[in-house]
This record gives sequence, C-alpha cells and structure tokens, in this order.
Amino acid sequence: MRKDINKRESKHWLVYVNASRCNHYASLKEAGFISWKRERNNFAIGDIAYVFSSKDRKIIYKTEVIAEEMRADG
Repeated sequence: MRKDINKRESKHWLVYVNASRCNHYASLKEAGFISWKRERNNFAIGDIAYVFSSKDRKIIYKTEVIAEEMRADG
C-alpha cells in the first residue's frame, strides 16, 4: 500500500460503471487509466477503487489512484 505525504490511510471504493456511458475496458487498454470527475468523487492518491460493471454484474478491475487531473491527450 502506498502512502502519500500526509500519511493518510488509503480508502477502498466500489465504483459502478455503466458501459452505455463509457467503455472502461477500452479506456484502460488505450489510455492506461480511467478518469472520473473530481467533484463527484472523494478519491485520494493511494486509494483503491474496485470497478463494478453494470453490464457484467461483477467487479472487473481493482485500480489504485496514483495521480490527479490526468488526461489522455497530454
């Protein structure tokens, strides 16, 4: 488990994704990350996010928050 400079304990999140709104499989394969709007999430660096697919009805990824404000185009 990574710890940030504030020595904050990481949190675990269950994130529901809707395949009709975004292709999370392609996002991870092509860009290497999934981007979520910050105003809707309280993720912090070091947190673990389990990605639950509404289509597959199961957790499809275990991810770690490693950065803020990442963009696929730069």
